[in-house]
Amino acid sequence: MIIDFINNKKKYFLGFAIVLIIILVVVEAVIMTNSKKSSQKEVEEVYTIYIDFNSLIKLTFKEEYTQCKKNGQEFEACSDITTEVLSHKLINNDAKENYNDMFFEEQSLEDALVSLIKTALDNKVKIDTLTITTDSKHLDKEKITEILSTKLSRKIDFTVNVDYQEYIDEEAIKTQDVVEEEILYLVTFDANGGSKVENQILKENGLVTEPTEPTREGYTFNGWQLSGEDYNFNTPVVSDITLVARWTKIPTTTTTTPKPSTGTSKPSNPGITTPSTPVTTEPEPTEPSNPSESTEPEVNPPEPSNPSEEQNPPTTDPEENTPNPDTPDGDKETDNDGDDGNQGNDNQSSEDNDDNEGNNSNTQDLD
Repeated sequence: MIIDFINNKKKYFLGFAIVLIIILVVVEAVIMTNSKKSSQKEVEEVYTIYIDFNSLIKLTFKEEYTQCKKNGQEFEACSDITTEVLSHKLINNDAKENYNDMFFEEQSLEDALVSLIKTALDNKVKIDTLTITTDSKHLDKEKITEILSTKLSRKIDFTVNVDYQEYIDEEAIKTQDVVEEEILYLVTFDANGGSKVENQILKENGLVTEPTEPTREGYTFNGWQLSGEDYNFNTPVVSDITLVARWTKIPTTTTTTPKPSTGTSKPSNPGITTPSTPVTTEPEPTEPSNPSESTEPEVNPPEPSNPSEEQNPPTTDPEENTPNPDTPDGDKETDNDGDDGNQGNDNQSSEDNDDNEGNNSNTQDLD
């Protein structure tokens, strides 16, 4: 009987030891679980990033990861960090013009950044520097460069700068030199009837390059004008302008050809006569002239005047017979006129005598 009692006590003691071990294991497990919970925590935080490469774009994103407390120190991320873009904003005009149709929400920050840079490079945008401004401590230059190199499958030939700011001043970022927009102006050349001249696009305060002189038939080019004044090509351009060509017409010389006369004009000098073609006639035989006959032409005696005219002389105005004091030789002029008439008769008689002598000579030849 004693042996049976001892055997039963061993069973009870063994059962109690087993139960105690189980309790201890459970307690240890609970303690370990509580200890682990107190050294780890899940984190979800929202951050902002500004991406600038001539275009300026703002992304708001969240990060999710686990933080662990090691050796009683501060918690640190002890797991991979996952990101998701919550919203985006196109800040300057360049971004609005080139990336207005892009959608970044629900993408990871890495994918959104890569798609943005890839689109810019595909559109031949020259990127010299990529500047990242963020309030997240988990983004740095090495990580961004690695992400781009891996997912773009190309060597990054531009500089990557990452600026961490605990409190970001967006207005300050907008006014930085890297985000200032380039202002361009159009210079139009109006040839004003001449050959075409190409327009120019200049940056603000740039200088116009003087083009090749245009040409225009019949004109000489005299330079370019702005608002009616000669343009100085050393003037900085601060607005859109139109330059107008100035021309001077080349004078032409005209030659006038006289018209041929359509009629026969009479001689202006009545004293000069045009000789006519002589007409040759066969002379008729005449009797020899009597040498004793006078060659003087016959002078017809004046006809007797009408007695009635002598009896009734014409009435004349006394003023007409009064000699003009200014012309004292008035009577002489009248006499001279009469002399001229007698001289003309003498000349005519002389010509008649010459004709008679010619006839006589012709008669002798015939004999």
